[in-house]
Amino acid sequence: MAGDQTVLELIETMQEVSRLPLHAHLSAMARGELFVLRFLERHEGTAFPADLCQVMDVSKARVSVALHMLEEKGLIRKEEDGQDRRRIRIRITPEGMRYMQESREAAYQEAKRFFARLGEEDAREYARLMRRMLEIAREGSASP
Repeated sequence: MAGDQTVLELIETMQEVSRLPLHAHLSAMARGELFVLRFLERHEGTAFPADLCQVMDVSKARVSVALHMLEEKGLIRKEEDGQDRRRIRIRITPEGMRYMQESREAAYQEAKRFFARLGEEDAREYARLMRRMLEIAREGSASP
């Protein structure tokens, strides 16, 4: 079991890591507008707002704000559902796909630069530890 000093050091380090450009790129991909675009991309470019509410575990109002911002930027469009005119379907636009690809490429390039400086052996160890942390988190308990 990790000692108190080690736990405090890990928390401090994780907070500092969260401020790195690499983390910012990856965090953006995991939430908010980029998450919505990734979700649409993985679902043949289209979904319903309710699908986003469920997968993001947020309110309709929050999803509505995100969709409005994406629509204003031309990254998505809203359209009537062909089977139920009362429902609105969200569709990613070609501009949205380009934006998603550019964001993904920027994150990849940032990660590539970072891990090149880290070195092959340390990068592999970092990946191993991250997978192990994820495994523990998925078990629902951080105890040994």
